[in-house]
Amino acid sequence: MSDGTMNDLGNRPPPRIQTLSEIVTRMVQAGADQKVRVGEILARVGRRSYGPVLLVPSILVVSPLSAIPGFSTLCGLCIALVAGQLLIGRRSPWFPAFVTDRGIDRDRFRRAGRWLGKVAKHVDRVIGPRLEILTTGACAKAAAAVCLLMAAVIPFLELVPMASSTIGAVVAVYGLALTAHDGYLMIAAAVMTGAAGAFIASLLM
Repeated sequence: MSDGTMNDLGNRPPPRIQTLSEIVTRMVQAGADQKVRVGEILARVGRRSYGPVLLVPSILVVSPLSAIPGFSTLCGLCIALVAGQLLIGRRSPWFPAFVTDRGIDRDRFRRAGRWLGKVAKHVDRVIGPRLEILTTGACAKAAAAVCLLMAAVIPFLELVPMASSTIGAVVAVYGLALTAHDGYLMIAAAVMTGAAGAFIASLLM
């Protein structure tokens, strides 16, 4: 269990992850108890890499787990923490203990993992390292700024159908772009940001 202090996530570089299927596979292998802790999930995907750590909460928002009251808000907080630290240039992300100690029912988590695994197989066919310059430096920080702003509104949209999942999908594309070093995905994410903003605005009108 955590001692209640801030947790620096990881002490050694993880093997490089480049596909969504790898992320999902590692996620569903996390933990050994009936409750899967957030910290255990992050440990499985590699705690020092911003792309995968940003990707995890965003794809969980898109999954059926988003139906759990408060779950989207928790994921939004995780996204904001990761994006904020990437924006300020911190070498590796950390989370407070009250986040890493939060648990998810294993059966529901595995069902969500199976759903995400089917999606991942299709996504992985069209991603790969391309235009990598768009996934580093100032471009990566610009993506982090957008993700931070989007995450900040998730708690206010949790009761609006499809709204939090739409934001999660856009953040997931940014996270996947950073993970796979795919500049084309970064461009797609920027286009999706505008479309998501228009969609959410229409829901609130």
